[in-house]
Amino acid sequence: MCYNVLCDKYATRQMYGYCPSWALEWDYRKKGILDEIRHYSADIISLQEVETDQFYNFFLPELKQDGYDGIFSPKSRAKTMAESDRKYVDGCAIFFRSAKFSLVKEHLIEFNQLAMANSEGSDNMLNRVMPKDNIGLAALIKTKEAAWENESASVAQPILVCTAHIHWDPEFCDVKLIQTMMLSNELRSILDDSARTLRLTGQKDNVQLLLCGDFNSLP
Repeated sequence: MCYNVLCDKYATRQMYGYCPSWALEWDYRKKGILDEIRHYSADIISLQEVETDQFYNFFLPELKQDGYDGIFSPKSRAKTMAESDRKYVDGCAIFFRSAKFSLVKEHLIEFNQLAMANSEGSDNMLNRVMPKDNIGLAALIKTKEAAWENESASVAQPILVCTAHIHWDPEFCDVKLIQTMMLSNELRSILDDSARTLRLTGQKDNVQLLLCGDFNSLP
């Protein structure tokens, strides 16, 4: 399941004038979001625009009651903010059923840091891509026996689950494309490194990729 939950600070009357104010309130919306997540009962859940405070004090404790574990990372700007402000920064989250999967390793993909490292004197990379602090978050997980239900599996299957939130502004279609390219390159590198590590430890190394996200783009 993949879901952009619309962070509270972005749910404004200016952006959503067709929607009544009461329906934009987070205390109203969060119950509906949680009900929908529970309705679909997915084994793996990918979320975008999750506020830091809401991950730790709402989504994680609520979904733990349903047998999920999860990881989260806020957008890169959180690193430069005071703790009192950091809790309002949104980011990406991944949840998985702990009875069916175990977490091996998590990976944070920061597009602005990748842009800085690969700018090579390009003004467009520095001026257009680097200021955008969108992120991707990946979790390398392995199946447990319960994941296979009626089928027996003697070897755990590794899966790389990724959620990403690409820049929203239609005036920055070049940034969207570059961020998506950087995401693809990083995932390929993570897949190769993960397979190499698993191979060295005698484990199954054909890592499967589950790519989710809000790409803010047309096909």
